[in-house]
Amino acid sequence: MMKRKGFTLIELLVVIAIIGILASIVLVSLGGARTRAKDARIQSSMSQIRSSAELYLSDNNTYVGMKANCCDAAAMPAAGPCRDIYTLCGDIDTQNGTTVGKPNFNESATDYCAYVTEASLTKYFCVSLGKSGETATNPATTACVGTSFTCP
Repeated sequence: MMKRKGFTLIELLVVIAIIGILASIVLVSLGGARTRAKDARIQSSMSQIRSSAELYLSDNNTYVGMKANCCDAAAMPAAGPCRDIYTLCGDIDTQNGTTVGKPNFNESATDYCAYVTEASLTKYFCVSLGKSGETATNPATTACVGTSFTCP
């Protein structure tokens, strides 16, 4: 009697099916991790904008014009905090894609607020004078209105 070596077609198909099922489970679980990683990068960039805003104030004696001169500039600004803000706004725009884009700014001579919708589209991240935080409430209706800008 001859012994056959190797696997049957059915055995190979079962193994391929099991591998496919496991791969699909891993890919589904990685989707949430990707979004959380984008949110973490957005939060980091927003915190860096907070630091650059203080340098902007030091150079200009006001926060007024920070968005127009830095984040919405037609060409990349010269070196300094404005260029840093420009770069960070671009990075946030890249993380969010075309869904929500760059941060929103409100500013006065002595105060400012910047916020952005996170990549998960469920929360906002807000930075203001000395404060930063994640919130489920749109800062445009609470923190970044009037003349007093305070993030949670």
